[in-house]
Amino acid sequence: MASRAVLLFLAVLVAVALFPVRLYLTEPREVIVSTPSAYTGTTVPLPVGGGATACADEILFDTDARIARFGATAPANRPGPALEVVARGAREGPYRNDYRSVARVPAGWRGTSQFDVPLRPPRSESFGELCVRNLSDGRVDLVGSKNDRTLSRPTVRIDGEATLTDLQLRLMEPARHSLVSRAARIMTHASTLRPFGAWWWWLLTLAVVTLVPAGIAFAIRSALTADGIDAAPARAQGRPWPSEHTRRRLAAVPGWVLVAAVAALAALYF
Repeated sequence: MASRAVLLFLAVLVAVALFPVRLYLTEPREVIVSTPSAYTGTTVPLPVGGGATACADEILFDTDARIARFGATAPANRPGPALEVVARGAREGPYRNDYRSVARVPAGWRGTSQFDVPLRPPRSESFGELCVRNLSDGRVDLVGSKNDRTLSRPTVRIDGEATLTDLQLRLMEPARHSLVSRAARIMTHASTLRPFGAWWWWLLTLAVVTLVPAGIAFAIRSALTADGIDAAPARAQGRPWPSEHTRRRLAAVPGWVLVAAVAALAALYF
């Protein structure tokens, strides 16, 4: 009877969980290639005067980055000016390259707007900077962030003068993709700066999908047996697992040994 109850519970659990999980995993989403500047702290204006240029340096342009997303606020009661967006490779140093992509935001936008500017992707990953030039005579405010506790890697300079305000910037892929279609990329990204490769995350995912339900089933089965629901536990279950011998040996291990072993494994992993 206990086995039937466990199987029925698992069947209902899978049926209830499968539908929302499937929708979550297959829903198309925007793909963020990178977020060079933090969106933390307070959102503040990043003023750019007429004809001035704001440049964020130390940006890695990936081959999948085809959209640069940033925001700007038009002058009060006036349409926003045209903006020129230039992505270019580093012009000096060990990462020097000839990457360059130019796009333009047409004038006429109003209020605070978000722009998805198309980028020509580089042939290979390229280190460089992204610049936004104000093509009008009046001031325009880019959407920036200010956080006194942290600093982003890119430094924003207005006509060569550094500022402590970050430019809220994201590099995006042009199409939407589901988590399922990007599973291999997700596992590869998760394995970055880890001692194991992507195979470890595939193994961990498989363990979560299989061992967690198995653990729930084992716990329910043990609880039903302990409550006397199973009239013939020895005959229905066969040899108990873990055995009494194994239980006694585990109970004899000092608690600090288990804690030390977990800490050692965590230290080895990280």
